[in-house]
Amino acid sequence: MRLHAPAGVGGGVVRGRVLQAVAPRRSALLDVQAPRGRLLAGEPRAGRLQRGDARAGADHGREPPERELRRRGAGAGLLDEERSLPGAPRGGQPEVRRPARLQPLPGRAPPRGAGGSAPRPGRHHGDPDRVKTIDTLEALRAALGDARRRGGELSLVRVVGLELVEADLSGLRLRHVAFTRCQLPGADLSRSLLEEVVFERCVLPGARFDGARAGDVLRFDEDCNLQAASFRDARFDGAIFRGAKLKGVVFEGASVRASDLSGADLSGATMGGVDLTGASLERVRAPSAELSDAILEGADLRGGVFDGSTLARARLRGARLDGASLLGVSLADADLEGVRLDGLVGFPADLSRTRLVGVSLSGLALEAIDLTGADLRRADLSGARLSKAQLAGATLSAASFEGADLRGADLTGADLTEARLARAKLGGATLVDLVAPDSSWEEAELRAVDARGADLSRAKLFRADLTEARLDDAVLTEASLSGCVLQRASLKRALLFAADVTEVDARGADLAAVDATAARLERAQLPEANLAGAVLRSAILDGADLARADLSGADLGHASFGGTALDRADLSGADLDGCALSAASLAGAVFERASMVGCDLSGARLRGVNLREVDLSGAVLTGAVLSECDGEMMKLVGAQLGEASFMKSRLRTADFSGAAMRRADLRGADLFGAHFLGATAPEARFGLARADRALFSEADLRGASFAETSLRFALLDHANVEHADFTGCNLTQAILHMARADGAVWTDADTTLAEYTDAA
Repeated sequence: MRLHAPAGVGGGVVRGRVLQAVAPRRSALLDVQAPRGRLLAGEPRAGRLQRGDARAGADHGREPPERELRRRGAGAGLLDEERSLPGAPRGGQPEVRRPARLQPLPGRAPPRGAGGSAPRPGRHHGDPDRVKTIDTLEALRAALGDARRRGGELSLVRVVGLELVEADLSGLRLRHVAFTRCQLPGADLSRSLLEEVVFERCVLPGARFDGARAGDVLRFDEDCNLQAASFRDARFDGAIFRGAKLKGVVFEGASVRASDLSGADLSGATMGGVDLTGASLERVRAPSAELSDAILEGADLRGGVFDGSTLARARLRGARLDGASLLGVSLADADLEGVRLDGLVGFPADLSRTRLVGVSLSGLALEAIDLTGADLRRADLSGARLSKAQLAGATLSAASFEGADLRGADLTGADLTEARLARAKLGGATLVDLVAPDSSWEEAELRAVDARGADLSRAKLFRADLTEARLDDAVLTEASLSGCVLQRASLKRALLFAADVTEVDARGADLAAVDATAARLERAQLPEANLAGAVLRSAILDGADLARADLSGADLGHASFGGTALDRADLSGADLDGCALSAASLAGAVFERASMVGCDLSGARLRGVNLREVDLSGAVLTGAVLSECDGEMMKLVGAQLGEASFMKSRLRTADFSGAAMRRADLRGADLFGAHFLGATAPEARFGLARADRALFSEADLRGASFAETSLRFALLDHANVEHADFTGCNLTQAILHMARADGAVWTDADTTLAEYTDAA
């Protein structure tokens, strides 16, 4: 039904219903459109009341018709529609109603605001007889008529049991009003002023309170259903929503400061920009809620469930979050400075760019959390589980990560100045371009970390485990790495000026082009390490083990080698001017030619030498013996290898492109994936070698022997294999496109799926 509020009361259209269904009828004063199949209480069956009718409430002194009929004992003929009302007698005689003595409004006890203050004395709370009960539409019409004459104020009434669909109460001033068991779906109370108003056991789905204001007490009890209600830009500071059903409500731009929403259901609520300063949201349920830009400073969120919600840019300084669940919550750009988060039971997934200065996250499970760009200065994350966390660009200066688990975490570009990471686990973490001067990493686990370009100046890495770590281009000036494990680590071009590298275990480490000027490397374990091109001027290497190390092209001017082991070390091209090599062990060391590239090692005996990843491009090794050496990934591009011996050597993925290899001996060698592109190797011997997936494209292999060689998946396209011997060779799926094979021997060769149909 439609209800027009009197002029001066806020106006607008109200659509409402009494609880019983009726045929469509209209009532004059409230202009009510009744539902089909029912009559409005107090309205005759025939005819309609027109605006201005005497019963429209113009005569304020007259008794409402239905009450007058009851007083006179009228029969059922006029009011038989009330039989369907709760409590109506079945015999047709209307019940004589007596005013009930009410508890002090708004309910069972004197109301209290969010701050706990009792109502001020002198109001209707101490005079319950003044509160008028309205349980019929006629009474409501009369009350609204009276409100019209008082400038739009409805006061000292209790509305009970009415159903008003889409009722228009916008712009009204409601003072000391209670709605009990009312049905108000879609009701419009926008721009209204609610002073000491209470809603008890009311149903208000879709109700609109946009722009409304609350004065003194405003309470919605726990039985109220406000699902999908709208409170946009409302000012409901101190309101009570304790336990209310607020699923899907809209609080955008609203002010609900110091309000009580404890125990309320805010699932899926839209609360962008809401001001909840000092509010109580204890035990609230708000999964998937939208709280972007919300102000929650000093709010109590203990025990609340906010899983999957968005609190981007929210302000939570001083908020209490003990026992709250923020699982999967987005807190991007939020401000949580000083907040204790160690009591959370579920942690947010996104804290990117969040301000968390000085917060405590000690011992929390924060796996895969997004803290990109977050401000965590002086934060306590000791013992926290941060595996695979996103901390790129985060500010972590003076933060504590002692004993924390950061394995697989991304700290690209993070600031860890003076941070403490003793005993932290960072295996596989990304520390690219990390800024961490004066940081502490004692006994930290840093296996396989990627710290390329990191600034670790004056960092303390005592006994840290950096196995297979990547520290290329890192700055470790005056850093302490004493006792560190750097096995197979890469420190190419790293700056170790005046660093303490004593007693490190860097076996197989790649320190190519490292600058360790004036560094201390006493008793360092560097066997088979790659120090090619390293700068070690004035360094102290007394007692160090550099056996089989690659020092090619290194600058070792004035370095001290007292008692240093350089057995079978590669010092090709090294600058040894002014070095003290007294008492050094040099058995099998290589000194020929200062540069490895293009060096002449003709006839050199390099049996068992480690040439792994060594660049010997253009080198002369004619007649050299390199049998049983490890030359995996070795580069011999354009090298002179005539009659050189590589028997049983490990040359996997070695590059012999363009090399001159006439009568070279590679029998039994491991040539898996090796490149011989354009190589000249007539009469070379490859017997019993494993050359699967090797590349021989355009190579000159005339008269070469591949007897019993494995050439599976090998590429021999455009190669010259005239008179070559492939007896017993395995050429499964090999490619010989356009190969010249005149006179080649293929006895017992396995050419299953080999492609050579267009061979020359």
